[in-house]
Amino acid sequence: TVHGHQLVCQAGVEIQESQQVVAEKDAQLASKSAQLVALENTLADQKQTTAQAIAMLEGERVHQHQQHKADQFREYELAIGDLESENKRLQDEMGKLKGLLSE
Repeated sequence: TVHGHQLVCQAGVEIQESQQVVAEKDAQLASKSAQLVALENTLADQKQTTAQAIAMLEGERVHQHQQHKADQFREYELAIGDLESENKRLQDEMGKLKGLLSE
């Protein structure tokens, strides 16, 4: 019958439309999945970059600390040298005074 034929045609059109909607949803899902993978990769790269930066800064901090200690040590050596020179000068002074007193 004509009515039956129209129903079959209409059902065919509806099936085609729903298949098109499903295909569009699949395409959107694939796009979202690709975006998610890209974001995950970006995040992994960022984590690696951050870890490298932290390691570099930590290394720099240790280096700065060692440099500071080396600088302090040099300052202490200079101060000790100054004190030893001053001590020798005072001993010489005392020797002169003793010499003057014993005359």
